[in-house]
Amino acid sequence: MQRAATIPLQILSLPSQRYSCHGCGNCCRDFTVQLRDADLEKLRSQDWERTLGDVTVEFRGRRFLAQRPDGACVFLLEGGKCRIHAEFGLEAKPLACQLFPFNFAPDAGAAHVGISFACASVLANQGAPLPTHMREVRRMADAVPELVPVRTFLDDATEATPEELQCVAEALDGWIANKAVPLLVRIDGLAWLGQQLSGARFTKVRGGRLQELMQTLVQALPQELPLHPVQPATRAQRATLRQAAFFRLED
Repeated sequence: MQRAATIPLQILSLPSQRYSCHGCGNCCRDFTVQLRDADLEKLRSQDWERTLGDVTVEFRGRRFLAQRPDGACVFLLEGGKCRIHAEFGLEAKPLACQLFPFNFAPDAGAAHVGISFACASVLANQGAPLPTHMREVRRMADAVPELVPVRTFLDDATEATPEELQCVAEALDGWIANKAVPLLVRIDGLAWLGQQLSGARFTKVRGGRLQELMQTLVQALPQELPLHPVQPATRAQRATLRQAAFFRLED
């Protein structure tokens, strides 16, 4: 299935990062794999029910790869190999399995390609340089119909341009990467910035003025945080945090 609209891929520049699958099997034990219609069609054509029985489960109207009692995927073989991959090849696997540890995050101008450090090989920086994987990543991107431009708003009524999004991202990235500031202060600073920006209106703060605003806020953070500490989380924010923590731990 091809995606409805073409969107360019923006590859994260990580010249020193390396990755190759070393067959540890951790991702086949730690993740719950949601299946697309195309994945289900492939599984049916491979006739697994004849040898393994039902290899999928349904939860809240969605289908997922079945797991053994210990949490491992039903297709995980000894030695960390995938039975689908072994018998039918890489492209016969569900798309989520093919894609990991890479991921896509689309915005208005591009789909940004990231990589997950939940993968042991990525964490250990073992394998081939990332550019060697890009042909496969592009192939898999073509199979993701959701990979279309996503509109992003600075506030309820003000749609951001790609340049404005980049401006905000660079300011936040510069702050969190500032090792001269203790990490806990940097994290509090992100929360403070989020609170300030979420209550702002940007109708007249566009382009260069937005860049000036972000620079001013980031430069003022070390002095402002002691005077204007981060407000306690609301009930809705606490619920969102619990959900995020659950999904991260579940994965």
